[in-house]
Amino acid sequence: MKLPSILGVAALALSILGCSDLDGITAAEDADDVFDVESAATSKEPFDVDLDESGPIELESVISARGAGPSAGLVNLHPPKARAAGLRNEKTPIVLSVHVLRHPERGLFVIDTGVPRSWADGAKANVDGIVVTQILEGVEGVEPLSDIVARQSAPLAGVFFTHMHIDHVLGLPDVPKGTPIFAGPEEMDIRLAERAVLGRTFDKLLAGHDLRTFDVKKARPLGPARVAIDVFGDRSFFALHVPGHTHGSMAFVARTTRGPVLLTGDSSHTIWGWENGVEPGIFTRDGEQNREGLAMLRALANAHPKMRVLVGHEIDGVGTGIHPRN
Repeated sequence: MKLPSILGVAALALSILGCSDLDGITAAEDADDVFDVESAATSKEPFDVDLDESGPIELESVISARGAGPSAGLVNLHPPKARAAGLRNEKTPIVLSVHVLRHPERGLFVIDTGVPRSWADGAKANVDGIVVTQILEGVEGVEPLSDIVARQSAPLAGVFFTHMHIDHVLGLPDVPKGTPIFAGPEEMDIRLAERAVLGRTFDKLLAGHDLRTFDVKKARPLGPARVAIDVFGDRSFFALHVPGHTHGSMAFVARTTRGPVLLTGDSSHTIWGWENGVEPGIFTRDGEQNREGLAMLRALANAHPKMRVLVGHEIDGVGTGIHPRN
């Protein structure tokens, strides 16, 4: 049976992401050797920060590629809100985004990696295998990661992943070897069957990269978010552990020069899912846990009405996303 989309195959192969003993990976217990995470981070006292105040970060969201996925994966079609909206399982346009983060002292970072330069040259040689070929079918590059980084005023200092499903790591060939890349806890603990499907591809994508794990032992509450890490140590950028879609799924809060921004990752794929509190469907590892995490993120955003929210596979909703029939 032919699988229908990038996310359809990704969900089948990577419902729990990562892989033990992957070649070419250097694991670190935490990010202290790259970021000066404050020693007080081991405290369980909530962060004392006004998220409504603007901060030092500049954030730019870029569409790196366009594709499509079945709506049954993008949202759970069974809750009453989804049924009332008349949602059906149909091909739904999505985007693969790269979020560019510029910090005045820490430098240039990206959240997720979009697609690599090879796509713009008409080749997809950075990955291989029939399953991966099916994943990539119908995905068209818009702006590769190398072009996005090249037009910045500083070199790339690091990569933060919302999670490590294949559609979020494809751009790694455009990341210079040795650049620190950060993922959530347990994000590289793949079961043997999943390694058999995509292990070679991940070995190839991750080889030579400095993979590190956010240390949730250093986490403190940030409003309703129970597990938050002050990444840069200055209250400007927080990583939130939101397991559900994958074991190590992360969301991020950035205090930008234009106000607070929440990046949900794939805890919510679509604007409709976010606005209606409906979690992803068959693409998610643990639906109940994802639903709880989504509710927590919505509570955080509701406490800060000026907070802009960016979901996993839409930016502005133009030409993408779920469209109710009723």
